Amino acid sequence: MRLSAALAALLVAARLAAAATPLEDAYIAARDKYLKHFEQIDPVTSEAAAKEEKLAIADLEGRLKTIVGPVAVKGTDGAPRSIVDTLTSGDDTFGHLDGLAYGPIGNKQMTVVTTEGLLKNWLKLHESWWGDKEPKMPQTPRAALKTEGFYTQAIADGAAFMFYAELPIAKPAAADFAVAYLYVTAQEIGPWQPNQILVSVIRNGKLFIATQPVKTPIPKIAACEAIWKAAEKRDADTQAASGAEDVRDKADKEFHRCFAERARAAAFFPKLIAEAQAIVGGLPAN
Repeated sequence: MRLSAALAALLVAARLAAAATPLEDAYIAARDKYLKHFEQIDPVTSEAAAKEEKLAIADLEGRLKTIVGPVAVKGTDGAPRSIVDTLTSGDDTFGHLDGLAYGPIGNKQMTVVTTEGLLKNWLKLHESWWGDKEPKMPQTPRAALKTEGFYTQAIADGAAFMFYAELPIAKPAAADFAVAYLYVTAQEIGPWQPNQILVSVIRNGKLFIATQPVKTPIPKIAACEAIWKAAEKRDADTQAASGAEDVRDKADKEFHRCFAERARAAAFFPKLIAEAQAIVGGLPAN
């Protein structure tokens, strides 16, 4: 999509909304300038523009490294990359969080680091990112970090985040906020098997988001599977009717609610909590 005037208005609103350090202000100004510039040209069809975009992304990455500072993430070589990997609004990953990622490319296993100042600016910029018909992005970090929409917009690689259960973790020392979820990413609703753990922690003015594959086997929950199978039958009976999509949407919500409730009593749940807590314990203290 091309955001044009709407993007310009969002950039102004975001700039005015959140106080930031001089380095953060300079980053935001440079990012906004680049976004406006690449709204006017298309790097996909112009080799010169593509090179220009690559240089712009490298400039923003360098600025982020200065702002975030050195961060030691276990299991990585310490060489981060910016997750702002495009400045072209037609790309799936356009609008990623202004932060650095440590670990493998993609959102299967990585740690993302940014500052509260950049986070608050990004939240304002994304308040109505998907348009007026979709829920607005919460404007406080605590609220936003408990939504699927935040992670889908901030770090996803083209598929939506879908929560299956919140994992109750202990907040680490000196942290202002911590939350963990069992989730999966997918492009369509469905009875997917959750296979990832997500942890978000705010500490010392920085946000850490860590994602890792689940290690504990998670069996299917028969009662929840039955909800989806019944919906599939109803869906087959109403294919020609306008309510078919509503049947699937309702079933998806019921399936997730069923899983979240029954998982808490399952033998695998404490093991998932332990996995999430281990991820928290491995996050950088700086």
